[in-house]
Amino acid sequence: MTNRNRRVAASLLVASCVGAAFGVPTFRVLGRPPGGTSHVNATEISGDGSTVVGWVPQFQRAFRWNETDGYQLLSSPVGGGSYAEGVSYDGSVVVGSAGSSSFREAFRWTAATGMVSLGDFPGNQRNGVANGVSADGSVVVGYGSSERSRMIEGFRWTAETGLVPLGSVNPNHIYSAATDVSADGQVVAGYSYNGTGFRWTAGEGMVPIGGWGTAAWAISADGTAIVGTHAPNGHTQPYRWTVETGIVSLGRPAGFIDALGLDVSADGSIVVGRGNGNQNDGSHALIWDADHGNRRLDGVLAGEYGLDLGDYELIGPDELWVPFIATIPEPSTVMLLILLAAGARKASR
Repeated sequence: MTNRNRRVAASLLVASCVGAAFGVPTFRVLGRPPGGTSHVNATEISGDGSTVVGWVPQFQRAFRWNETDGYQLLSSPVGGGSYAEGVSYDGSVVVGSAGSSSFREAFRWTAATGMVSLGDFPGNQRNGVANGVSADGSVVVGYGSSERSRMIEGFRWTAETGLVPLGSVNPNHIYSAATDVSADGQVVAGYSYNGTGFRWTAGEGMVPIGGWGTAAWAISADGTAIVGTHAPNGHTQPYRWTVETGIVSLGRPAGFIDALGLDVSADGSIVVGRGNGNQNDGSHALIWDADHGNRRLDGVLAGEYGLDLGDYELIGPDELWVPFIATIPEPSTVMLLILLAAGARKASR
Protein backbone atom coordinates (compact mmCIF):
# COMPACT_ATOMS: atom_id res chain seq x y z
CA MET A 1 0.00 0.00 0.00
CA THR A 2 1.64 3.25 -1.07
CA ASN A 3 1.71 6.26 1.16
CA ARG A 4 -0.42 8.20 -1.30
CA ASN A 5 -3.14 5.56 -1.14
CA ARG A 6 -2.90 5.60 2.63
CA ARG A 7 -3.36 9.37 2.72
CA VAL A 8 -6.28 9.32 0.32
CA ALA A 9 -7.94 6.69 2.49
CA ALA A 10 -8.56 9.64 4.82
CA SER A 11 -5.78 11.24 6.76
CA LEU A 12 -5.56 13.70 9.55
CA LEU A 13 -2.37 15.66 9.91
CA VAL A 14 -1.32 17.58 12.98
CA ALA A 15 1.21 20.28 13.70
CA SER A 16 2.08 21.94 16.99
CA CYS A 17 2.71 25.64 16.62
CA VAL A 18 3.89 28.38 18.93
CA GLY A 19 2.76 31.95 18.63
CA ALA A 20 0.04 34.49 19.29
CA ALA A 21 -1.35 33.98 15.79
CA PHE A 22 -3.09 30.86 17.06
CA GLY A 23 -4.61 32.37 20.18
CA VAL A 24 -8.15 31.02 19.85
CA PRO A 25 -9.72 27.82 18.54
CA THR A 26 -10.67 28.09 14.86
CA PHE A 27 -12.24 26.02 12.11
CA ARG A 28 -11.70 26.85 8.45
CA VAL A 29 -12.54 25.05 5.21
CA LEU A 30 -9.96 25.70 2.47
CA GLY A 31 -12.27 25.10 -0.47
CA ARG A 32 -11.01 24.16 -3.94
CA PRO A 33 -8.45 25.61 -6.37
CA PRO A 34 -9.66 27.86 -9.21
CA GLY A 35 -11.57 25.76 -11.72
CA GLY A 36 -11.83 22.85 -9.34
CA THR A 37 -15.19 21.13 -9.11
CA SER A 38 -14.27 17.83 -7.47
CA HIS A 39 -12.52 16.74 -4.28
CA VAL A 40 -9.11 17.84 -3.00
CA ASN A 41 -6.69 15.44 -1.28
CA ALA A 42 -4.60 17.24 1.32
CA THR A 43 -1.75 15.10 2.64
CA GLU A 44 0.28 17.25 5.04
CA ILE A 45 0.36 20.51 6.97
CA SER A 46 3.60 22.31 7.80
CA GLY A 47 4.84 22.40 11.37
CA ASP A 48 4.19 26.14 11.67
CA GLY A 49 0.66 25.70 10.31
CA SER A 50 1.18 28.04 7.36
CA THR A 51 1.17 25.61 4.45
CA VAL A 52 -0.96 22.68 3.27
CA VAL A 53 0.10 20.31 0.49
CA GLY A 54 -1.58 17.50 -1.41
CA TRP A 55 -2.96 16.84 -4.86
CA VAL A 56 -6.04 17.58 -6.97
CA PRO A 57 -7.30 14.44 -8.77
CA GLN A 58 -9.26 16.52 -11.27
CA PHE A 59 -6.03 18.08 -12.55
CA GLN A 60 -3.63 15.28 -11.52
CA ARG A 61 -1.40 17.95 -10.01
CA ALA A 62 0.26 18.45 -6.67
CA PHE A 63 -0.66 21.61 -4.81
CA ARG A 64 0.76 23.92 -2.16
CA TRP A 65 -1.61 26.21 -0.27
CA ASN A 66 -0.93 29.13 2.05
CA GLU A 67 -2.85 32.17 3.23
CA THR A 68 -1.02 34.57 0.91
CA ASP A 69 -1.01 32.65 -2.36
CA GLY A 70 -3.97 30.32 -1.99
CA TYR A 71 -3.70 27.17 -4.12
CA GLN A 72 -0.51 26.80 -6.19
CA LEU A 73 -0.45 23.84 -8.60
CA LEU A 74 2.97 22.18 -9.06
CA SER A 75 3.95 20.77 -12.46
CA SER A 76 5.76 17.47 -12.94
CA PRO A 77 9.37 17.59 -14.21
CA VAL A 78 9.07 14.15 -15.84
CA GLY A 79 5.61 14.33 -17.38
CA GLY A 80 2.37 12.81 -16.10
CA GLY A 81 0.82 13.75 -12.79
CA SER A 82 2.32 14.98 -9.52
CA TYR A 83 1.43 14.19 -5.92
CA ALA A 84 2.68 16.09 -2.86
CA GLU A 85 3.16 13.98 0.28
CA GLY A 86 5.26 16.00 2.73
CA VAL A 87 6.30 19.54 3.61
CA SER A 88 9.04 21.13 5.71
CA TYR A 89 8.35 22.98 8.98
CA ASP A 90 8.06 26.42 7.36
CA GLY A 91 6.36 25.19 4.18
CA SER A 92 9.25 26.10 1.87
CA VAL A 93 10.11 22.52 0.79
CA VAL A 94 7.55 20.09 -0.66
CA VAL A 95 8.20 16.43 -1.48
CA GLY A 96 6.21 13.76 -3.28
CA SER A 97 6.12 11.80 -6.52
CA ALA A 98 5.63 12.59 -10.19
CA GLY A 99 5.04 10.45 -13.25
CA SER A 100 2.45 8.23 -14.89
CA SER A 101 1.00 4.76 -14.50
CA SER A 102 4.20 3.27 -15.96
CA PHE A 103 6.77 5.15 -13.88
CA ARG A 104 7.14 7.49 -10.90
CA GLU A 105 10.03 9.46 -9.46
CA ALA A 106 10.39 11.09 -6.07
CA PHE A 107 10.68 14.88 -6.14
CA ARG A 108 11.73 17.79 -3.94
CA TRP A 109 10.27 21.25 -4.65
CA THR A 110 11.28 24.75 -3.59
CA ALA A 111 10.23 28.10 -5.01
CA ALA A 112 13.79 28.64 -6.24
CA THR A 113 14.36 25.27 -7.93
CA GLY A 114 10.87 24.16 -8.83
CA MET A 115 10.18 20.41 -8.81
CA VAL A 116 13.47 18.50 -8.96
CA SER A 117 13.46 14.73 -9.47
CA LEU A 118 15.38 12.65 -6.92
CA GLY A 119 15.44 9.72 -9.34
CA ASP A 120 15.34 6.11 -8.23
CA PHE A 121 17.75 3.34 -7.32
CA PRO A 122 19.77 2.24 -10.37
CA GLY A 123 19.11 -0.91 -12.31
CA ASN A 124 15.36 -1.19 -11.99
CA GLN A 125 12.07 0.30 -13.16
CA ARG A 126 11.42 3.80 -11.87
CA ASN A 127 9.03 3.62 -8.95
CA GLY A 128 10.11 6.37 -6.56
CA VAL A 129 7.95 8.15 -3.98
CA ALA A 130 9.02 10.73 -1.38
CA ASN A 131 6.77 10.53 1.67
CA GLY A 132 8.35 12.71 4.35
CA VAL A 133 10.86 15.49 4.90
CA SER A 134 12.80 16.85 7.86
CA ALA A 135 11.91 20.17 9.46
CA ASP A 136 14.58 22.09 7.52
CA GLY A 137 13.88 20.26 4.25
CA SER A 138 17.34 18.74 3.94
CA VAL A 139 16.41 15.08 4.53
CA VAL A 140 13.79 13.27 2.43
CA VAL A 141 12.47 9.73 2.99
CA GLY A 142 10.35 7.43 0.87
CA TYR A 143 10.82 4.35 -1.28
CA GLY A 144 12.11 3.29 -4.68
CA SER A 145 12.56 0.18 -6.80
CA SER A 146 15.11 -1.99 -5.03
CA GLU A 147 18.31 -3.04 -6.80
CA ARG A 148 18.26 -6.23 -4.72
CA SER A 149 14.73 -7.43 -5.44
CA ARG A 150 11.73 -6.78 -7.62
CA MET A 151 10.06 -5.01 -4.70
CA ILE A 152 10.24 -1.52 -3.22
CA GLU A 153 12.85 -0.46 -0.67
CA GLY A 154 12.83 2.51 1.68
CA PHE A 155 15.33 5.33 1.22
CA ARG A 156 16.79 8.32 3.02
CA TRP A 157 18.01 11.17 0.79
CA THR A 158 20.24 14.19 1.30
CA ALA A 159 21.92 16.38 -1.31
CA GLU A 160 25.28 14.94 -0.24
CA THR A 161 24.39 11.23 -0.22
CA GLY A 162 21.62 10.90 -2.77
CA LEU A 163 19.25 7.97 -2.27
CA VAL A 164 20.51 5.63 0.46
CA PRO A 165 18.63 2.29 0.75
CA LEU A 166 17.39 1.40 4.23
CA GLY A 167 17.14 -2.38 3.86
CA SER A 168 14.45 -4.65 5.27
CA VAL A 169 13.53 -6.26 8.58
CA ASN A 170 14.09 -9.58 6.79
CA PRO A 171 17.38 -9.48 4.85
CA ASN A 172 16.21 -12.43 2.75
CA HIS A 173 13.15 -10.48 1.55
CA ILE A 174 13.99 -6.90 0.60
CA TYR A 175 10.78 -4.92 0.97
CA SER A 176 10.25 -1.66 2.84
CA ALA A 177 8.88 1.87 2.60
CA ALA A 178 9.81 4.90 4.69
CA THR A 179 6.69 6.87 5.55
CA ASP A 180 7.89 9.63 7.89
CA VAL A 181 11.00 11.15 9.46
CA SER A 182 11.78 13.01 12.68
CA ALA A 183 12.31 16.78 12.63
CA ASP A 184 16.10 16.45 12.64
CA GLY A 185 16.05 13.79 9.93
CA GLN A 186 17.79 11.18 12.07
CA VAL A 187 14.92 8.75 12.84
CA VAL A 188 12.80 7.15 10.12
CA ALA A 189 9.53 5.22 10.48
CA GLY A 190 7.77 2.97 8.00
CA TYR A 191 6.82 -0.60 7.18
CA SER A 192 8.68 -3.60 5.83
CA TYR A 193 8.22 -7.29 5.02
CA ASN A 194 4.70 -8.53 5.90
CA GLY A 195 3.67 -5.03 6.94
CA THR A 196 6.02 -4.96 9.94
CA GLY A 197 6.41 -1.47 11.36
CA PHE A 198 9.98 -0.26 11.81
CA ARG A 199 12.17 2.46 13.30
CA TRP A 200 15.45 3.23 11.53
CA THR A 201 18.53 5.13 12.68
CA ALA A 202 22.02 5.23 11.20
CA GLY A 203 23.42 3.58 14.32
CA GLU A 204 20.92 0.73 14.69
CA GLY A 205 19.63 0.30 11.16
CA MET A 206 16.07 -0.97 10.64
CA VAL A 207 14.57 -2.30 13.86
CA PRO A 208 11.04 -3.82 13.92
CA ILE A 209 8.67 -2.25 16.46
CA GLY A 210 6.05 -5.00 16.23
CA GLY A 211 5.02 -8.11 14.36
CA TRP A 212 3.23 -8.60 11.07
CA GLY A 213 0.65 -5.99 10.13
CA THR A 214 1.96 -3.15 12.32
CA ALA A 215 2.68 -0.61 9.58
CA ALA A 216 3.94 2.71 10.96
CA TRP A 217 2.60 5.88 9.35
CA ALA A 218 3.94 8.77 11.42
CA ILE A 219 6.62 9.75 13.92
CA SER A 220 6.81 12.55 16.48
CA ALA A 221 9.18 15.47 15.93
CA ASP A 222 11.77 14.12 18.36
CA GLY A 223 11.50 10.57 17.01
CA THR A 224 10.38 8.99 20.27
CA ALA A 225 6.75 8.17 19.43
CA ILE A 226 5.54 6.24 16.37
CA VAL A 227 1.92 5.84 15.29
CA GLY A 228 0.40 3.22 13.04
CA THR A 229 -2.41 0.73 12.59
CA HIS A 230 -2.73 -2.94 13.54
CA ALA A 231 -5.47 -5.51 14.03
CA PRO A 232 -4.87 -7.41 17.29
CA ASN A 233 -8.40 -8.83 17.40
CA GLY A 234 -9.31 -8.89 13.73
CA HIS A 235 -10.48 -5.26 13.62
CA THR A 236 -8.04 -2.48 12.79
CA GLN A 237 -7.23 0.10 15.44
CA PRO A 238 -4.49 2.66 15.94
CA TYR A 239 -1.42 2.12 18.07
CA ARG A 240 1.23 4.32 19.64
CA TRP A 241 4.77 3.03 20.17
CA THR A 242 7.64 4.24 22.34
CA VAL A 243 10.80 2.48 23.48
CA GLU A 244 9.44 2.38 27.02
CA THR A 245 5.94 1.07 26.28
CA GLY A 246 6.25 -0.83 23.04
CA ILE A 247 3.06 -0.96 20.95
CA VAL A 248 -0.01 0.22 22.87
CA SER A 249 -3.41 -0.18 21.22
CA LEU A 250 -5.49 3.00 21.32
CA GLY A 251 -8.84 1.34 20.78
CA ARG A 252 -11.92 2.54 18.91
CA PRO A 253 -14.84 4.76 19.93
CA ALA A 254 -17.91 2.86 21.06
CA GLY A 255 -19.86 1.53 18.10
CA PHE A 256 -16.96 1.77 15.64
CA ILE A 257 -16.00 -1.34 13.71
CA ASP A 258 -12.47 -0.16 12.89
CA ALA A 259 -10.12 2.80 13.25
CA LEU A 260 -6.83 3.97 11.78
CA GLY A 261 -3.94 5.89 13.35
CA LEU A 262 -2.50 8.23 10.72
CA ASP A 263 -0.56 11.05 12.35
CA VAL A 264 0.81 12.30 15.67
CA SER A 265 1.49 15.68 17.24
CA ALA A 266 5.04 17.00 17.55
CA ASP A 267 5.35 15.89 21.18
CA GLY A 268 3.72 12.51 20.53
CA SER A 269 0.81 13.05 22.91
CA ILE A 270 -2.06 13.34 20.42
CA VAL A 271 -2.94 10.87 17.67
CA VAL A 272 -5.37 11.49 14.83
CA GLY A 273 -6.97 9.27 12.21
CA ARG A 274 -10.34 8.05 11.10
CA GLY A 275 -12.75 5.22 11.79
CA ASN A 276 -15.87 3.57 10.45
CA GLY A 277 -19.06 3.34 12.43
CA ASN A 278 -21.85 0.94 11.66
CA GLN A 279 -22.95 0.35 8.10
CA ASN A 280 -25.25 3.37 8.01
CA ASP A 281 -22.96 5.72 9.92
CA GLY A 282 -19.98 5.90 7.56
CA SER A 283 -16.51 7.25 8.26
CA HIS A 284 -15.50 9.87 10.83
CA ALA A 285 -12.39 11.78 11.81
CA LEU A 286 -10.95 10.71 15.18
CA ILE A 287 -8.62 12.19 17.79
CA TRP A 288 -6.93 10.41 20.71
CA ASP A 289 -5.18 11.52 23.88
CA ALA A 290 -4.30 9.63 27.04
CA ASP A 291 -6.92 11.39 29.18
CA HIS A 292 -9.93 10.93 26.88
CA GLY A 293 -9.15 7.98 24.64
CA ASN A 294 -10.27 7.82 21.01
CA ARG A 295 -13.12 10.21 20.16
CA ARG A 296 -14.89 11.66 17.15
CA LEU A 297 -13.19 14.90 16.20
CA ASP A 298 -16.38 16.77 15.33
CA GLY A 299 -17.70 16.19 18.85
CA VAL A 300 -14.47 17.47 20.37
CA LEU A 301 -14.34 20.60 18.20
CA ALA A 302 -18.00 21.49 18.67
CA GLY A 303 -18.60 20.23 22.21
CA GLU A 304 -15.31 20.93 23.97
CA TYR A 305 -14.11 24.00 22.09
CA GLY A 306 -17.41 25.48 20.91
CA LEU A 307 -16.41 25.66 17.26
CA ASP A 308 -19.18 26.15 14.71
CA LEU A 309 -18.72 23.57 11.96
CA GLY A 310 -21.54 25.07 9.92
CA ASP A 311 -22.96 22.72 7.32
CA TYR A 312 -19.86 20.55 7.20
CA GLU A 313 -19.43 16.96 8.29
CA LEU A 314 -15.99 15.66 9.22
CA ILE A 315 -15.83 12.43 7.30
CA GLY A 316 -13.64 9.97 5.46
CA PRO A 317 -13.34 9.55 1.67
CA ASP A 318 -16.07 11.13 -0.39
CA GLU A 319 -16.16 12.60 -3.89
CA LEU A 320 -17.11 16.00 -2.44
CA TRP A 321 -14.48 16.37 0.26
CA VAL A 322 -12.37 19.48 0.73
CA PRO A 323 -9.60 20.14 3.28
CA PHE A 324 -10.09 22.04 6.50
CA ILE A 325 -7.81 23.35 9.23
CA ALA A 326 -8.83 23.44 12.89
CA THR A 327 -6.73 24.93 15.67
CA ILE A 328 -7.30 23.91 19.27
CA PRO A 329 -5.38 25.10 22.34
CA GLU A 330 -2.77 23.17 24.22
CA PRO A 331 -1.00 24.45 27.37
CA SER A 332 0.58 27.92 27.29
CA THR A 333 0.88 29.44 23.81
CA VAL A 334 1.07 26.17 21.90
CA MET A 335 -1.75 25.36 19.50
CA LEU A 336 -2.52 22.07 17.85
CA LEU A 337 -3.43 22.44 14.21
CA ILE A 338 -5.44 19.67 12.63
CA LEU A 339 -5.82 19.19 8.91
CA LEU A 340 -8.34 16.70 7.63
CA ALA A 341 -7.19 15.59 4.23
CA ALA A 342 -10.37 13.87 3.23
CA GLY A 343 -13.11 15.16 5.23
CA ALA A 344 -15.13 18.34 5.18
CA ARG A 345 -18.34 17.82 3.22
CA LYS A 346 -21.52 19.81 3.03
CA ALA A 347 -24.10 17.94 5.05
CA SER A 348 -27.08 16.55 3.22
CA ARG A 349 -30.31 18.40 3.88
